[in-house]
Amino acid sequence: MKNKSWIKTFARSGYASRGVIYTIIGFFTFLAAFDPGEKKDTRSALTEILQQPFGYILLGILIVGLISYSLWRLFQSIADADHHGLTAKGIAIRLALLVSAATYASLAYYSLARLDLVPSRSGDAEETYIEQARGLIGERYVALILASVFVIIAGAHIYKALTRRYADHLKASDKAMVWIHPIAISGLIARGIIFLVIGILLFFQFSRATNDNQDDIPSLKDVLSYIEQMPYSSVLLAALGIGIILFAGYSFAEAKWRRINLTKV
Repeated sequence: MKNKSWIKTFARSGYASRGVIYTIIGFFTFLAAFDPGEKKDTRSALTEILQQPFGYILLGILIVGLISYSLWRLFQSIADADHHGLTAKGIAIRLALLVSAATYASLAYYSLARLDLVPSRSGDAEETYIEQARGLIGERYVALILASVFVIIAGAHIYKALTRRYADHLKASDKAMVWIHPIAISGLIARGIIFLVIGILLFFQFSRATNDNQDDIPSLKDVLSYIEQMPYSSVLLAALGIGIILFAGYSFAEAKWRRINLTKV
């Protein structure tokens, strides 16, 4: 493939955009420790950007980044830019990258709709697929499958943090890695905890689900509400907020130092 620099630009701007979004989410998660009304999920973060001075311009720039990140994830999955291969593990990772591409494409579309550049949609494509799956195999089994997926994703994040496997994809100096390691480890564990709690909430859905009772898939707001019910919830929310901000820092580190492997593509 000739002239691959545009792919690298897409990837790096995408990681930076992810960092911006998680910075906002982490900030409001931290505030939720003191004010429950401050809970935000990903879409709320995008709405928050729109409400700022020059919000339309800021959101427009972020949309470019979201589209770039979605295209990079798609490229990672289809072209196997990170050389995961066709083993069972490799295919699972590439499918996860494909889902990530669809998720960020959906966020980009949502942002475009907030700017009235595209028609608003009553539901996401993911939600449509989930509803179809519910119709085929039932609410309980869909909840169980999704719960298992989120728990596996949570475990993968925590494993990646504790084994420092993220460093394999970074090309930074030893001096920079001294700072990157604690940021990446804390951020990945925090994101893993979010996925783990979503998995737990989905297991709760599985235990009580019936064909007549179809709950929505839990979001970050549901995670924060669940944590609010725990002892020392303020401390936990504040710590999670800091962790999410650190994940944003890890995203910015990827924007600068991530290896964009295109030599064999």
